[in-house]
Amino acid sequence: MHSHDYFTHKGFEDQVVAVVGIGNSGGDLAVELSRIAKQVYLVTRRGTWICNRLIKGGYPADAALVTRKGNFVRKMLPLDMINDTMEKLLSETLNHEAYGLKPEHRVLR
Repeated sequence: MHSHDYFTHKGFEDQVVAVVGIGNSGGDLAVELSRIAKQVYLVTRRGTWICNRLIKGGYPADAALVTRKGNFVRKMLPLDMINDTMEKLLSETLNHEAYGLKPEHRVLR
């Protein structure tokens, strides 16, 4: 079933469910079904960097990071340094390696 066709959790009670795809829809479905299904597997082809929608202080990440100051800093710093910093911060929130989610590509690739 495609996430577009999902309307209710009925029928998934005590089932083993595999959600294919780790985009917003797949993640939302996996969380919702994890409350009523016996087991939920989130399947991804190559892993991904999981980012919170909100940052410290409760601000939306995109609105807080995409600013004139942020753009200026990104232009001044080497891309590897930015990737290292972002990957470190993301790994503090969720251990990507422990869950088999750490991809081979860098976070800004």
